[in-house]
Amino acid sequence: MSTPDQIWQQAVTAALLGTDRRPFAAPDAPGALGQLLAAAPPERALLDTAAALAQYRRAGATAPQASAAPPAPSPAESAPLCGPRATLHLRQILGDQHRDLLGEWLAAASAAGVRVPPAQLPALLEKAHGQQIDRASLLAALGQRGLWLAQQHPSWRKLVVQGDVPNPQDVWETGSENARAAVLEELHRRDPAAARELLATTWTKEKADARATFAAAIGQSATMDDEPWLEGLLDDRSKEVRRVAAGLLARLPESRLAQRMRQRAQAHIELKRRLLRQPLIELRLIERFEPDMARDSIDQKPQYSSYGEKAWWFHQILLAIDPGHWSATWGASPAEIIAAAQQSEWRELLISSWREAASRFQNLEWAEALVAARQDKDMRELAAMIAIMPPAQRERVVAPLLRSDTEGVSQFIQSCAHPWSEPFAREVLAHMQRLLGKGKIDWHTLDVLKNSARFFPPALAAQANTGWNTQMRDWDRWQGAVDRFLIVLHFRAEMLDALANGL
Repeated sequence: MSTPDQIWQQAVTAALLGTDRRPFAAPDAPGALGQLLAAAPPERALLDTAAALAQYRRAGATAPQASAAPPAPSPAESAPLCGPRATLHLRQILGDQHRDLLGEWLAAASAAGVRVPPAQLPALLEKAHGQQIDRASLLAALGQRGLWLAQQHPSWRKLVVQGDVPNPQDVWETGSENARAAVLEELHRRDPAAARELLATTWTKEKADARATFAAAIGQSATMDDEPWLEGLLDDRSKEVRRVAAGLLARLPESRLAQRMRQRAQAHIELKRRLLRQPLIELRLIERFEPDMARDSIDQKPQYSSYGEKAWWFHQILLAIDPGHWSATWGASPAEIIAAAQQSEWRELLISSWREAASRFQNLEWAEALVAARQDKDMRELAAMIAIMPPAQRERVVAPLLRSDTEGVSQFIQSCAHPWSEPFAREVLAHMQRLLGKGKIDWHTLDVLKNSARFFPPALAAQANTGWNTQMRDWDRWQGAVDRFLIVLHFRAEMLDALANGL
């Protein structure tokens, strides 16, 4: 029996071609309609069928019967709804007016013990599905109805239900490269030996880029138990696999590669203490490139024009050594070693290499000392080191730099992506207002200002309104960025106040 859509298509075809060329056979239909269509000539039957189908379409169709039992109703709510003002703020956030603040709204709602109104749940779940949201805050703010609703939608369900851990063997045999890397990384955290065994089952068949990806996945939680396997990868036919393995081995201080790198460096670098004079670092570059250096993923040809070949070799060696090693070896603080390096003819090589190594090894003591001994042309490297520091250390390091108003120092504010203390926020505000007042501001700095609104303490919102030189000549060029900063800051202040006070 033809479906209504099929009958409609037959009627359209007959109408286009004409019933002489494409005779139309009226469909079987029950009751009086069937009798009417059967008695009519083809032309009339075609028109009557089209009319009946049009009415059928307007009326709709009977909803299909569910084959499964309906889900159990949502449990009763225990948390109160957020207030009307807080609801309005949430609607604005979900409407993309302040979408970057969704995580902060949820965290504040969770802290206040209130839940999202039912009408906003679908939009919230859809937004949360595409963002990095703190799961605990989301679950608390959803309430029982939100949790129930999320479980009815496949994409939303992942937000609230911790799915079963997939069988690693199944994923390994059928999954994508990314899925296989993820399951390998998780398995290695739980059972390193099992992860290595699983990888060994297909290692020789994997392409070079996949081997590098899988080696990096294991490396996220590598220990000395993995060292023999990683050491073997230094002989892999793929340069990228060798590079990944060398980087992972360098992070294991007791690995054979790490020891070789330290031995190479220590044979050519020395901290010399001089009577009545400042210590000096003496560096003698390696004269000849040895085959074992290539095995340890040291490139012979420089990648940067600022280095000659021999300096390039030593730069790579220093990158593979935690700078803390030099403090322990020479019994000197990072600041003392950096000061001695600045007396060397190779000061740029030493300090630049240690900056990169401090970031790579997350050495906070060395990072702070290197920032303190900054060279203004290296703002990007310094900003990267500031980013690895914990919030209190970032603020302690950056605040005095902001007071100097050195050109480009605003980049350091971007590295402070955490909720700011009030003293630090005042330093940022004063720095920005001084730059603007002197006309020493550019579009990049204004972007930094606009982004600062997310980290600025809402308690200082009123203070942020004052101190701007609105009479300066080019104020109309910069006013939009300042207004945007203030709008976001005041929105956050109102949002948090509404949630905290049940408004």
